[in-house]
Amino acid sequence: MADTQSEKAGLLDTLNKASDLYNKQVDAETAMRKVWNFEAGTLADGATRDMLNDAVGKINNLPDGNTKKNDLTPAIDASTAALDLIDKENNAAALAQ
Repeated sequence: MADTQSEKAGLLDTLNKASDLYNKQVDAETAMRKVWNFEAGTLADGATRDMLNDAVGKINNLPDGNTKKNDLTPAIDASTAALDLIDKENNAAALAQ
């Protein structure tokens, strides 16, 4: 019969790792939702490059192959493109003045 204390410690370690990963996934999704409106497929109101960088850091902190990371990664590209377009329009407007 296996050592019960050892089994409990192993289970507790597994639960702690799962809880940590879950919390990282929630943090990453919450940060990305501040930047990208998934329902509308557009940049979220008030989104900034700093907010995107924060979200990217949290998403990149998830392990490779993680389903949540895979789900959120396309929003990084879309958000980057949208913010780049806004910057380009703002720069063109500033030059036109």
